[in-house]
Amino acid sequence: MILLPYPISTNRYWRTFRGMTVVSKEAKAYKEQVAQIAQLSGCIKHNGDVSIAITLYPNAP
Repeated sequence: MILLPYPISTNRYWRTFRGMTVVSKEAKAYKEQVAQIAQLSGCIKHNGDVSIAITLYPNAP
């Protein structure tokens, strides 16, 4: 099991820059944080199908 921080909102994920929609700095930082947590948890990249179960606690501290 991996415990991840709650993701940023879609409105904060995308930004418009010079007429193009790009991933925000905040989103890049979140993705790096999640990748680091996954790596430290021993996760490996997998090219096949996977199955996951997610429990969200949006108001947790």
